[in-house]
Amino acid sequence: MGLVASLPFAPEPAFSVLIPRALQDALAALPGEARRALLAALFGLASREARRDVPSTDLESMTLEVAGHRAFVTADRAQARWRLTGLVRVRPQP
Repeated sequence: MGLVASLPFAPEPAFSVLIPRALQDALAALPGEARRALLAALFGLASREARRDVPSTDLESMTLEVAGHRAFVTADRAQARWRLTGLVRVRPQP
């Protein structure tokens, strides 16, 4: 016999962050503070996305500037995730 519990609320949908293998080394090579700031920004996006009232099904792309680095991310709402698609260091303009 199994135990079935009924929740008084509907759990919020999960939204994840995908960092492809091709970018994992670049992320690991960032200075610790820059890596933590970038990961915090990515997971902050995922957290806000999970709280949306009306989820969209189209893809959105954005660029984040965090700790001297530019991260390119794409939202894939069908898969409920943000995907890191590029990471470059921003060079100061002279």
